[in-house]
Amino acid sequence: MSNKASTDPSSLPASTGQPVYMVYPQDQQHSIDVIALARLIWRRKWLIAGITSVFAIAGATYALTAEPIYRAECLLAPNKLEQGPSLAAGLGGLSSLAGINLGVSPDTTDALATLESRVFVEEFIEENNLMSILFADQWDTANERWIADNPDDWPDIRDAVQYFIDEVRTVDVDAATGLTTLGIRWTDPGLAAAWTEILVDRINERLRARDLATSERRLAHLYEQLEMANLVELRQAISRLIESEIQTMTLARAEIEYAFKVVDPPRVPIDPIAPRPLPIIFFASLLGGLIGLSVALLSGWRTFTYREGAADERR
Repeated sequence: MSNKASTDPSSLPASTGQPVYMVYPQDQQHSIDVIALARLIWRRKWLIAGITSVFAIAGATYALTAEPIYRAECLLAPNKLEQGPSLAAGLGGLSSLAGINLGVSPDTTDALATLESRVFVEEFIEENNLMSILFADQWDTANERWIADNPDDWPDIRDAVQYFIDEVRTVDVDAATGLTTLGIRWTDPGLAAAWTEILVDRINERLRARDLATSERRLAHLYEQLEMANLVELRQAISRLIESEIQTMTLARAEIEYAFKVVDPPRVPIDPIAPRPLPIIFFASLLGGLIGLSVALLSGWRTFTYREGAADERR
């Protein structure tokens, strides 16, 4: 008795109301006829070439007509202000006794945190009136108003901050050297360079003003301590702290590049960073070729697939 499953309908048992399953043996599974596949691709070559050409032309059109994006950047180094050794040496313990923390240079970590903060970006956008520039497609230049009539549809400052952080400004720090690269991506190369320079000037000025205000509060505290001190030695120590704090304030006022020194200033970029025509055309053509090949195979898949043993059955 043969163990091979029969495929002859006449040999099937009478219907009992239960579903009947037909099991094909291993030698009757579907396979691919490579020669037929190659012939099918050759017959559909003009279809594949046409679809590929359409995608390539579309990619080239986008690459040549899309608004270019430029990147301006500058290289920054942390600025460390040093006090004179005659005043800075030995004042750490005295400042602790007086209840202040004597600093001699801006904190690099704090400067980077401020540069990347949302508050700093928000103030930059508001002071330079960048809302209408960042969302130029929603701004009516002739009437100087938003295009949308409903105020709920107008861009919000929070939208501008998020867009500026995600799409416009980049901050990259080299952990090995401590150098910081500040970059601005925008469609206008002149504006990109100008915004980069303004950001550097603003971060230096902001931290200088903050540290000067802190020094003024320290001086006020030291003068109060000086008035209450009775011992001559303590009054002399506080006087040295006051002198050191005054020197720190003088250095801060005189130093233009307070938090960051500009190693490589921003320049107006010449060549755009995006879009790049060659990569776009290449990947568009590749995508078109894959889609064209898929269409060709789906349209004639029955011609290159067969079931082993089916030819014997047809005989």
